[in-house]
Amino acid sequence: MTDRELHRSREAALSGAARGPRARTEIAASWRRVAATGLDPGAGAEIPPLVELELERRRAASGLVDLVPRLAESLAPVVEAGQLVVVADGEGRVLWRLGSSAVRRMADDLGFVGGSAWTEANVGTNAIGTALVLGAAVHVQGPEHFVESH
Repeated sequence: MTDRELHRSREAALSGAARGPRARTEIAASWRRVAATGLDPGAGAEIPPLVELELERRRAASGLVDLVPRLAESLAPVVEAGQLVVVADGEGRVLWRLGSSAVRRMADDLGFVGGSAWTEANVGTNAIGTALVLGAAVHVQGPEHFVESH
């Protein structure tokens, strides 16, 4: 589906219209779950990050502390291509972010910072939160995000 079709699909689903391009099943189901919570798709979500001490505790408890530097090294081409690589815990809390300073600043503007909670309840349909609900990896592309700014 093109970006334009994804936008039309999202708008149709969020407005309750019966017509329009159909979103992928897992995305449409996520939109229904999130809409039922009352989250406003036009507003930025409040994502209170963990305090630094708690973030460091969670990083240490994750068992990934020694792996992240190797992960960063192996994913350097992805980061250099302008992508943001994120490691989150089982509660959707962002533990690490790897990306250029420009990409990290854009993420900062969305509240996508270390210690923030990226569950469907907090920020709507997104790769981290939706994957937690599904128990499987999911790719969420542009307009498939519930919150418009994402």
